[in-house]
Amino acid sequence: MQELSDIIKMVNLKGVQPVKNFHEEELDGTKLRQLYEGVASGVLQSDDEAANVLYGTDASDKRYIMLRKNLTDRLLQTLVQYDYSKRLPALVNEKSWCIRSMFGITMLLSFGAVESAIRLVEKVLRRAEQFHFTDIRVQCLQILREKVSLRGDTDKYEEYDAALKSTLALQQAELEAEEMCQRIEIHFTRSAAEQPHIADLAEKYLRRLKILTKSGSSFVLDINTFRIKLYMLQTRHEYRAALKVCTEADAYLLDHPEFSSRSR
Repeated sequence: MQELSDIIKMVNLKGVQPVKNFHEEELDGTKLRQLYEGVASGVLQSDDEAANVLYGTDASDKRYIMLRKNLTDRLLQTLVQYDYSKRLPALVNEKSWCIRSMFGITMLLSFGAVESAIRLVEKVLRRAEQFHFTDIRVQCLQILREKVSLRGDTDKYEEYDAALKSTLALQQAELEAEEMCQRIEIHFTRSAAEQPHIADLAEKYLRRLKILTKSGSSFVLDINTFRIKLYMLQTRHEYRAALKVCTEADAYLLDHPEFSSRSR
């Protein structure tokens, strides 16, 4: 029920412009509408309660399970068509555009529109490079490498192959940097007590990050370096040094406004 409730809240966000009116065009079933309106208004708080109101049974009723799945699927399809640009940070909008475009590319390729798909892939790749979306870059380069191989273009194949391999190395470095930061965060989340050993762990991670940065320039690597430094200095009570790192991080974001986002 929580999943369905959260999706409904997103559909009903104020200031979001829908491509079509979900309420009028999608809710063509009486019980579908009852479930939607009951959850949206807060009248239905649980699956058992909803199943009882709609069918006089509990949440294990197959009719209710199918009804909830039907409504959830329709809502998810609707979310893709909504314009959230005024409600989200610019960086999140850029990532959303890339993801939607990748779906479009998949459809174009599925229907044989290869040339159009490739042009869109190249456009997405440029955007992904600009905003350091390494995962999107990997997907784009995979597609481009495959398509030039089918053309027998050896030079382009080698170009995309080298780019893909270097991007994969960068992605692996980013994943490792995130893992290191998250492992430190686990300690702070589980206990507020003094944990002096965390400083030594953070220092070890920072040495590793110096090696990882050789894989390429990356916002993920940079921001996790700042975070791990702060954890180390906080644990050692070196607050002046920590303040200096915060100032450096602020300056970094000012120099790279495209990365300033609540999601990061």
